Amino acid sequence: MGYGYLSLIAFLTLSSVHLMAHAKGTRMVHRMTKPFLIPLLYLSLFLFSNALGRPLSHPALIALVAVFYTVGDILLLDKGFWRLFAGALSFAIGHGFMSAAFLLDSFSPVALALGIVVFAIPFGMYMRKVLHKRPAHLWRFVVYGSSVYAYAIAIAASFSPEHLISSCAAIAGVVMFGISDSRIVYNLVNHRSTSDFTIMWTYLAANALLASALLMR
Repeated sequence: MGYGYLSLIAFLTLSSVHLMAHAKGTRMVHRMTKPFLIPLLYLSLFLFSNALGRPLSHPALIALVAVFYTVGDILLLDKGFWRLFAGALSFAIGHGFMSAAFLLDSFSPVALALGIVVFAIPFGMYMRKVLHKRPAHLWRFVVYGSSVYAYAIAIAASFSPEHLISSCAAIAGVVMFGISDSRIVYNLVNHRSTSDFTIMWTYLAANALLASALLMR
């Protein structure tokens, strides 16, 4: 358990440094810390699950989530069409592996139907705002937005009354992901301006909630 706490403390410390760097505009610090945030969080998840005697159901899938989210973080350190495209693709793949990890544990057709309907509302609002701006390469915002919508539906479909707290944490996590990702897109299409600080804390909160949900399964 001690190693798990050390890893978690390292994650929380580095996250605080990273967020303060965003708040103060210290570009070098947030660039140096960002690649380590997701690895430390998911390392903490693995260490705690082993220490508690509750091995994760699908460790390979979760490891791939951490890999693709980390690659996405690194790619998005710099701007440019192809870096943004590759970063978004990496995150979309990570979303797919995370969805599989939850759906292989539990699946509810009723929750699936509810998820399709409920999450169609924020997705529709997102699409309306993006389409109104008519940005260049509109297709990439539509495709990535659709992948996040599918992600939300998948997490909703994994809802299980037997794992009520875990299911609620997972749904809260994917909602935070939607908030974080949509703000990145809104910045890119000039719909509204959201600080990198806000984008990053919602992103970190999303991952922390999803990791917690996996630990509670």
